[in-house]
Amino acid sequence: MKYSNEFLCEMFNSVYEHTSPGYGKSGKRTPIVCDYISKRLPKGSSVLDASCGKGTIIRRLIDLGYKAEGTEMCDFLFKRDLVGLKVRKLFYSELGQVDSNSFDAVLSMDILEHLQSEGEIEDALLNLVRISKKYLLVAVGIGESRPVRLENKVPDNEIHFILRSKDWWREKISSHIRIEKEFQVKQSPMFLGQIK
Repeated sequence: MKYSNEFLCEMFNSVYEHTSPGYGKSGKRTPIVCDYISKRLPKGSSVLDASCGKGTIIRRLIDLGYKAEGTEMCDFLFKRDLVGLKVRKLFYSELGQVDSNSFDAVLSMDILEHLQSEGEIEDALLNLVRISKKYLLVAVGIGESRPVRLENKVPDNEIHFILRSKDWWREKISSHIRIEKEFQVKQSPMFLGQIK
């Protein structure tokens, strides 16, 4: 079954609204991302966090002197966590609206596994690469999602629609970037590298 963008927005609004305040803070990824970027890009460089969640990484990059902004689909987050940040309301399927080569680095943290088909993943990767001038940093969840209260809106309340192995993701992502660094944060491998 293919879910509409509106349904997905409602579903993720529910996820953020009914989980602990710490959910989606990207705490363990933030230092890895910031270290990688600070060793490769000068302060003042532009960074896009595509589907930025609560904006944790954006805030830290701004504190470090970067021009960081994001995209996000969850209305709930705009009212609470994203206030004061430069974030456009966009679904992943709408990333084509972002200009080509408009950011020095682009992030996609734990998003691709929420897309509904391998074709959507490929389209998303092509857009992320198109938007970035130089670097792409990707983290993906490879296990089942944390239990969330979705009132049975999706089968088994599972919001990771594409469950694949770390090797599968590495091969998929390495067809778009030259992987320079790889990390494992809980159930999420991270692949960081330069656009090919």
